[in-house]
This record gives sequence, C-alpha cells and structure tokens, in this order.
Amino acid sequence: MKDDSGFEGGRCGICMDVIIERGVLDCCQHWFCFVSIDNWSTITNLCPLCQGEFQLITCVPVYDTTGSNNIDEDSILTFHYA
Repeated sequence: MKDDSGFEGGRCGICMDVIIERGVLDCCQHWFCFVSIDNWSTITNLCPLCQGEFQLITCVPVYDTTGSNNIDEDSILTFHYA
C-alpha cells in the first residue's frame, strides 16, 4: 500500500496517522502503527479489524520509499502479550 506521503505503509486504521513503525499482529497479519496497536493491547488483545486474538505484535520500521528500503534484521522487534 502506498499513499501520497512518499512512505510505504500508508495510514493506521486506528489513529489514521502515517505509519512510521508498523505493528504486525501474529494472528492475522493485520498491521497498524505500533504505538496505536500497543495502546490498544492494554485494553484487549483482539484485532481491531477481524477480532482475531493476538499474542504477539512485531514492530517493523517503515522506510521512506525515496531512500533505502533495506530492512536491518536487528531493527525488527517482537512483543509478547498475554
């Protein structure tokens, strides 16, 4: 997905901001900005889109499409939720 901002990733379905760090859910692979889905997870661990139960949010940086798109494996973070 690409929007007019020049960033790969588009906008968050929770806060509607341009996504800088993507939080990907383990149950369904839906993604949101990491801050929004992390805050969401303090209330419930159900995906806002499909209501699937997630246990894990993977934080993946989103890169400017005008610059380098190489993902450094060290920059991917994983968070477990119970």
